[in-house]
Amino acid sequence: LDPSLVSYVGLAGEKNRRKMAETFKTPTTWKYYCENLSASNCTVADGVASRPPKEDEVDFMFLQNGYKGFFRNTTENDCDSNPETCHGHIADYECTWAAFVPMQFHHLDIKLESAGSDDVGGGYSYTQLVQIWHAANETRSPVMMMWFQPEALYQSFIGTEAEFMHVLLPTQ
Repeated sequence: LDPSLVSYVGLAGEKNRRKMAETFKTPTTWKYYCENLSASNCTVADGVASRPPKEDEVDFMFLQNGYKGFFRNTTENDCDSNPETCHGHIADYECTWAAFVPMQFHHLDIKLESAGSDDVGGGYSYTQLVQIWHAANETRSPVMMMWFQPEALYQSFIGTEAEFMHVLLPTQ
C-alpha cells in the first residue's frame, strides 16, 4: 500500500483527489451485489458470493463462506467524468455515534465521503463496520475507517496483514 496514506500530507488536497478515489472504493451489501453485479444473481457461486442472501443477511458486507464482500467503483470514484467532485470512500459510524469524520475531512480537504445506509450521515452500523473490515481483509482491499482502541476487532488483527494502520492527522 502507498506509504503516503498514513499521513494527512498524503491524503489532503486536490493533488491527492484521484489517489483517494482510486484507492478507497465503496463496500457493497450482499443484496446489492447479487441484484446488480452478479451475472447469476448469486444463484451460482462466483468467487464473491456462494448463494443469495437470506432475508436477514441482505445488508451484510461479509459472511464467512457466504459472501466475501465486494468493493466497487461508483460514479463518485470516477475522476475522468467528475474531476472536480470525485472522491474515495470512508466507512463512517452511523449518526447515533459521536463521530466527526465529515467535518474533519471537509476541514482538512481530504476527498473521502461515507455512503452507508444511515439516512442522516451515510454511516454504517457497528456490525457492518466489522463486516467491512473482514471483507477488506478477505479481498485485500484498502479501506479507510475511523476506529477506536482497545477494542476486539482492532486487537484481533494485530500482527496480521490486515492490521489497522494509524493515520496521522493534524491536531489543530
